[in-house]
Amino acid sequence: MRSFIYTRNAAPNIAQRHQHYKQCKTIAEEHQHEVIGTAHDDGCERSGLATLIEGLG
Repeated sequence: MRSFIYTRNAAPNIAQRHQHYKQCKTIAEEHQHEVIGTAHDDGCERSGLATLIEGLG
């Protein structure tokens, strides 16, 4: 199975961003998923979410 990791922080916080990614990657690996992409957003702008949605199409 394949997974796409999307994370979001309300405000820029690089340490929290890395922690969220690490947690998601661990869960994907535990379920034997191949991570095929990643995206991240800070604040209200959702360009990373748009990237995820585009990848689904």
